[in-house]
Amino acid sequence: MGESDTLEVSRLLPQGIAAALVAEGGRVSFARFMELALTHPQDGYYSRTTRLLGHRGDFTTAPRRSPVFNRTVARLLTDLVDAGRSEGAGGAEAAARSEGVSSPEGGVRRLPVIELGGGEGDLAAAVLGQWDGERPDLRDAIVYSIVEIGEELRCKQRSALQEAMRHGWRVMWARGIAGLAGRDGDGPAPGSAVVFGNEFLDALPVHLVDVSGPAVREAWVRVVPVKSGEVGADGAADTGGAADAAGAADTDGAADSAGVTRYLCVQEWGE
Repeated sequence: MGESDTLEVSRLLPQGIAAALVAEGGRVSFARFMELALTHPQDGYYSRTTRLLGHRGDFTTAPRRSPVFNRTVARLLTDLVDAGRSEGAGGAEAAARSEGVSSPEGGVRRLPVIELGGGEGDLAAAVLGQWDGERPDLRDAIVYSIVEIGEELRCKQRSALQEAMRHGWRVMWARGIAGLAGRDGDGPAPGSAVVFGNEFLDALPVHLVDVSGPAVREAWVRVVPVKSGEVGADGAADTGGAADAAGAADTDGAADSAGVTRYLCVQEWGE
């Protein structure tokens, strides 16, 4: 780093995220750090949250607050599903028949309707509830899949969708779209799929860059081992000592009295 590079020292890292960063060499892009902060299986935001939405949550979304929004989305999805089924009937489903690809019930595989990041299940419940009343023919024609990395959120979604599943709607979950394939005929069929999400893209990891100078610089995050005496009760650190250590490559650190090494994350700029 040059003299113009700046350092920003944050609070203590959760142990799981710190271990992942150390395993990756102790220095990662801001985008990778953001990915871990959001999706780490134990310490990521979407894995740890117990109440995401509403008065006691961190924020709220249109599916939680607006039935009109949910009906509008359901109407759009209905048009897309009908178009996908028509396209499949003329191409992909014919190929599936010729190759003997079928569902467990003996019919052609269902059209995947894939929601990216299902929140607490409000939109899925509203869409399936509307289809249950207005388009029950879709019950055997689609499989509704939710891509969700948080186990707590998946539990909330399952709870919200209990009634729909009791009515015969096929619902499945996966941590990624790739995880939906090859599940005994219930994965994505050859050809069309309907993929959508509400307020999903704004929660994806991003690279942080500085283009104000003569050269483009990217933000990186380095882990810095700290001693217990350098950390206050609120998790804030003595930034002087941590900043001095930021240039060191060693991430082994010294264990505290409980035998656990604690780490800070330090943001730095580099090419």
